[in-house]
Amino acid sequence: MMGLYETAVQNMGVVSLPRFLADPDPRLTRVTEPPKALTSELWLLTHVDLRRTARVRAIMDFLKESLEKE
Repeated sequence: MMGLYETAVQNMGVVSLPRFLADPDPRLTRVTEPPKALTSELWLLTHVDLRRTARVRAIMDFLKESLEKE
């Protein structure tokens, strides 16, 4: 992935990069929205005894909010 990133930064071609990597870099310009076929689900697994603890709930909520922005 970093090879693709460097290719794009050096103006050597158009590549497909995740938004978390490409969006913060002002040298890169999004040329199209990603097709729906490239989107995927993310699953977070926890032990049944821990899933309702405050610390696990906090990271689950943080990830959900952060990824919904993408």
